[in-house]
Amino acid sequence: MGSGKGKTRRAQAIKFDDLDAVAEATSDRNKWSKFVEAGHLKGVKIYQYYLGDASRKAYSDVAREKLTRELFIDAVAVGALTLPAKYSAEDFAFRASGQRITISLKNRPDLEGGSNFVFCPLARSHTMAHEDVCWFLDRIPMTINSILRADV
Repeated sequence: MGSGKGKTRRAQAIKFDDLDAVAEATSDRNKWSKFVEAGHLKGVKIYQYYLGDASRKAYSDVAREKLTRELFIDAVAVGALTLPAKYSAEDFAFRASGQRITISLKNRPDLEGGSNFVFCPLARSHTMAHEDVCWFLDRIPMTINSILRADV
């Protein structure tokens, strides 16, 4: 089990203005940056934060799934990722195979859009403020939107 800090910090997350309903998933790097700064997380390694350990040389696919799922939940909670109104972060599942993360709807795991995976370049040395974290968060809406277009 991980440290659970993500869940704890979500409860303490800074509050943002209510978001209007959106038709597509979107990302907002500024809101992620505000979350990282407000939580004094700039120098905290992402694997330490979400898994409680950044010392391993390699992580299992199960650990990478947990990391990306918890990162996704935090990003949605602080407004760095916005989902269409009828969806919540809990509606999505993450499956890892190396650095390839497949995203699916939990209730439609068979559903495939044009691209239902995203490359996850997150390394154990990366901090919560690292550019690759923002890059990864920017790619998630493209993947989700592809899946949701197929869910019609």
